[in-house]
Amino acid sequence: FCEQQQTLSSSSEVLQLEPLMVELLAYFCRHPNEIISVDQLIDQVWQGRVVTDNAVSRLITKLRRAFADDARQPKFIATFPKKGYKFVAPVAKIDEYDAQSLMSGGTQVTRPDTEEKPAESGWSFLKFPFIAVLLVVMVVLVFWQVWQAPQPSARFARALTSMDGNEVFPSFSADGRRMAFMSVKAQRLRLMVKDLHNGNSAEINHPDGLNTGPGDWSKQGDKLVYLAASAQRCEYYTVEIKGLTIGEPRLIHRCPAGSYGKVLFTHNDQRVVFSENAGPGTPYSIYELDLTTQSKRRLNQPDLYLSGNSQFDLHPHKDKLLISSPDKQQWEGFYTLDLTTNKLDLLFKQDAYICCGIWDHAGENVILMGEHPAYQLLSYDLAGKNKQVIFSGSRRISLPRRFNNGADYVFLSGDKHTDIQILDLESGEVGNIANDTVDELLATFSTNHQVIGYISMASGKEQVWKYDLASGERRKITAFTDSRHYLDLHWSPDDRYIAGLTFNELH
Repeated sequence: FCEQQQTLSSSSEVLQLEPLMVELLAYFCRHPNEIISVDQLIDQVWQGRVVTDNAVSRLITKLRRAFADDARQPKFIATFPKKGYKFVAPVAKIDEYDAQSLMSGGTQVTRPDTEEKPAESGWSFLKFPFIAVLLVVMVVLVFWQVWQAPQPSARFARALTSMDGNEVFPSFSADGRRMAFMSVKAQRLRLMVKDLHNGNSAEINHPDGLNTGPGDWSKQGDKLVYLAASAQRCEYYTVEIKGLTIGEPRLIHRCPAGSYGKVLFTHNDQRVVFSENAGPGTPYSIYELDLTTQSKRRLNQPDLYLSGNSQFDLHPHKDKLLISSPDKQQWEGFYTLDLTTNKLDLLFKQDAYICCGIWDHAGENVILMGEHPAYQLLSYDLAGKNKQVIFSGSRRISLPRRFNNGADYVFLSGDKHTDIQILDLESGEVGNIANDTVDELLATFSTNHQVIGYISMASGKEQVWKYDLASGERRKITAFTDSRHYLDLHWSPDDRYIAGLTFNELH
């Protein structure tokens, strides 16, 4: 166990732990073979914050699952009823050399099966690009260990941001020293630039109060191109940056109000590629803009369905885009577009709730998040085959990007979940229907108003549950093994059936 890297390692695997799990395990390691009360854990691990005994129990359960420990025959954490918990495994400090020796047996990162996975609600940015800013809480950098094997695997990950708010859409200067990212707080979107060496940061301000971001660095690393928008305006700017000294923004393009697109520099710093739509509710298309001539052209691209073509990535070495786009069946397709010839080719499609493929550092594979809910980064060849797990953690991840050192990747990571409550309109009392540490959503009353149907991820995948209002009993009524994602639930008039709508199916 490495407290600094927040990892739990064995000779065959490395597991990334949540921050609270790290605090809990570190405290156990400092107090082995001691019975520690719940109050003591709340005081030392939660720093005295107001939490329930149930919250402590849930975190203990998560840590046990990380160890694959059995509460009935514990090898790591033993429960003493009405007294507390004891860490019963042997504890010994190891130095850096010992840690390297432990890792030398292999570094394939795996995540144990669990019925209690962290989650956040409404991952609509997978099909609708801009909603993501409200859902993710930090930017994480994955560090890679170079091994003899042809497929590397992640050794550990660490947080790059920890501001009071959500941080999303990172972009790195050519030397890897500065990071531009969006900070989301109090319904304000701000484009920030951070020096990763000294931790200092600066904000790109607009005096008219426009929200700013996302942005992208030029290949020379001396300027940013970014979106500035409000409900009434949509504009793209470039700005020169020396260190953390920010110059005057230069307007390069006005887009329709209600368009919140993505923008990237090409390998030619006088050309940018961006997405825009015709206004709220219309699909996005991809365009190229020549900054010298101000000429704009619509690029060849997949047919427009749902929110259209808003997710794309520039090849690390060539003038080619990788475009992620849903088809009419809502299968996610991955296409290459040659910016020189304007030739579009389909690589592969997946019938899965996924999004936003990027090139790997060599430009020879596609990097994707795992299927919903995503805890992994995956690599596929250009035919959609040879699937490899390159990182797995205990928190949801999204929107991977390459880091500018030819080896590492960056992704967004965070925990957020929805609960279900019931409000008595006469008394004003509020009661809990489902309030686990996972998503519970799409609650719907039966026709006779005696039962509530809903979706829960308590078992690790989206399943249909029902709650009996009279008895308070909750029961899982499905056992699907795939990664389907529900959009709506409805009871039949006689309450014998529940109909469920997923992305491209009715059940």
